[in-house]
Amino acid sequence: MKRKLLLLTLLVAFGVPMAALAQVERTVTVYNGKDKECHVPLYGNVTRMDDLSISQFIMDKSVLQAAGLAGKEITKMTLHLANSVPASYEWTTKRRTVVTLAEVDASQMDGGFIQDMTNSTNVFADYLDAHGETMEISFGTPFTYSGEKNLLVQFREEYMYYFGYDPFGTYRLPMYYGVYKTGASYWRQVRASNNYSTVSSLNCHFVPKTTFTYLTEANWANTKAPKNARTISNYSIGNNINSFNYYIRMDWDASDNYTGNYQVLCVPRGT
Repeated sequence: MKRKLLLLTLLVAFGVPMAALAQVERTVTVYNGKDKECHVPLYGNVTRMDDLSISQFIMDKSVLQAAGLAGKEITKMTLHLANSVPASYEWTTKRRTVVTLAEVDASQMDGGFIQDMTNSTNVFADYLDAHGETMEISFGTPFTYSGEKNLLVQFREEYMYYFGYDPFGTYRLPMYYGVYKTGASYWRQVRASNNYSTVSSLNCHFVPKTTFTYLTEANWANTKAPKNARTISNYSIGNNINSFNYYIRMDWDASDNYTGNYQVLCVPRGT
């Protein structure tokens, strides 16, 4: 009944033909916990202009496979903040961050960074915003996750400008929601002026709550169109709208919920 009602609503409400949709965007959230951490993925408590923060964390392939991400092209990741940076602090303007993804065999950090990043992809290189409830990272380069290995995520700061530091001595840094997991992450603060030597480091045992946006084929349903049906864009209808029979199909997610994506098909009458 739910599908029939939505189908009728669309037929009535959307009389204007819409372009065909071959792929659609979907989202899924992993490591959806209420544990909190400030160092991973991106630390905000750096007080010297030449100190940089680097972190890595590992997401288990079993978690990502269960979320349906195997074989999918990921276009965005969103982090969830337990507390954000006050608007009066220009957290977003101080330092550029490079986000890198790689598939790895390792399941834990073993007290240090994973050094082999030969098959990695820099998916983002820009400024991030920690002023709201979420931190959105739209990929400049999409990443296709095979699902065969664990996923390594690295956040590395660039440019020597301090951020999150109040000259009067009050620090402001974001806290991230996620899940504590032994050996899952590692953080290091390095000093650029001293050959990037380590200032401090920490085994964080934490994976941040992350919402991935990915592309997938639409799950079309409710279509009883003949084989010669074509999408509206394949016909030049003009003023001959009564010369066609019309059909609609809709996209449904794995929980049988309508996603908002649909196609309108048409067939010339008498064919």
